[in-house]
Amino acid sequence: MGPPSGPASGSGLPGASVELRSPLPFPSRWRAVTTAARDWPPATRVFVGLTGLALLLALMLIVRPGGPAPIPTAPVLLDAEPQIRVRVLRRVTQASLAGDQSLVLVDRHGEAHALASPVTLTIQKGEFNLITPDTLVLRIPVAEPLEFRAARYTLSSGPPNAPGSLTLSAPLRVFPAINALDRFDVVAELPIETYLPGVLAGEMYSHWPLGAFKAQAVAARSYALHDRKLAQVSGRNWDVERGTRSQSFVGETSLQVAVDAVEQTRGQVLTWEGEILRAYYSSSIGGRAASAADVFRSDDGYEYNRADPIQATPREYFDQESPTHRWQRQRDVMDLSGRIRAWGEDRNHPVKDLTRLLHIRETAHNAVGRPTEYTLEDTRRKTATLTAEQLRVACNYTGDAFAELGFNDRVLSSDIELGIEADTVTIVGRGYGHGVGMCQHSAAELAERGEGYTKILHRYYPGAQIVRWYE
Repeated sequence: MGPPSGPASGSGLPGASVELRSPLPFPSRWRAVTTAARDWPPATRVFVGLTGLALLLALMLIVRPGGPAPIPTAPVLLDAEPQIRVRVLRRVTQASLAGDQSLVLVDRHGEAHALASPVTLTIQKGEFNLITPDTLVLRIPVAEPLEFRAARYTLSSGPPNAPGSLTLSAPLRVFPAINALDRFDVVAELPIETYLPGVLAGEMYSHWPLGAFKAQAVAARSYALHDRKLAQVSGRNWDVERGTRSQSFVGETSLQVAVDAVEQTRGQVLTWEGEILRAYYSSSIGGRAASAADVFRSDDGYEYNRADPIQATPREYFDQESPTHRWQRQRDVMDLSGRIRAWGEDRNHPVKDLTRLLHIRETAHNAVGRPTEYTLEDTRRKTATLTAEQLRVACNYTGDAFAELGFNDRVLSSDIELGIEADTVTIVGRGYGHGVGMCQHSAAELAERGEGYTKILHRYYPGAQIVRWYE
């Protein structure tokens, strides 16, 4: 805001004139003031001095040079850039490791063994089986996790270089899956700033502007570090997942905008009340946000989902050009009923007792009108209630008895209207994802219009602070 203009500005009286000349030259006036000040009581002089100092500081803030405010440093810096443990393969029966050079297996005594590449890994009868091209077969008890090291390698859950494989330069550890003796998990450990470009490359369209990538980098870093803290508390052997359970991760990437966004926001996270915010985000909101407290657990132990910046509040969205801003699906009523019932059986939820569905109605909404609860009724007039997110997951349930659904059949969000007529369920939806936090398509549009990443983040995490958590 510039200085006031016009002959009467600052007078506060209509039509008043301002005398710009002083009856005394400045030095004379200054001597008069300082002489009078000597007669003031001590308390008055202290008060006037402090008031003057406060005014001076305020003036300095007002006239400081333009540009974005610096990102503040966290009260307690981490000693160094954190490592992040990524579960890159989950509950698989086979994995293939193909290294640029020979692979190195480190045994439980710390001794290294060179293995010809590629190595096929399976698990049977309490043993890891490793098969190399020279027909070497190693059988190692699962009592200790396997550890592999290589300069660079490609990992897949099928044959080497199969679709969905990823390239990494990080140590790998292999653990038997919990409650599944014939399956195992593969966990990669790497610096978080090395991990993040692979997240951005998986989460964002490559043609989106740098500002959107920078907003995503801060959100993804916050989410990962929050998950890392939860892992430390729970004692699990991985911090984040690769995929929709956590964040997409494509491994090493050559996408320069992703690399630049991570470098230019290094160490920056979103915080709330001094703690790292669990900065949820989704592809497209469809115009109505969801609250973390409605979508995810928020009872004791999950208090972080009650944080104000990740609750639904009225805000403007810019995702109208998203291909999933509005969408429609048609599903067979018996198939949908069966999936929802199977989901209920898996979780011992009352919906397990429903038969063929007759109606699915919205029965509760949040502050911005997004549905938070649905009541399901079957042909026997028996009812059960699901949260909106539970319904989305149940509609897409696979289990052992149902085939995987393609994208064009999946229910994409929990903001839906369902109509049942004869054998068909018509589902009309808004957006793609759980709807909490930042809308990625909106971030891209705002960045295209020139809005900076910090402003984008403050839009979609209102009240949160951006701080640099480590150097």
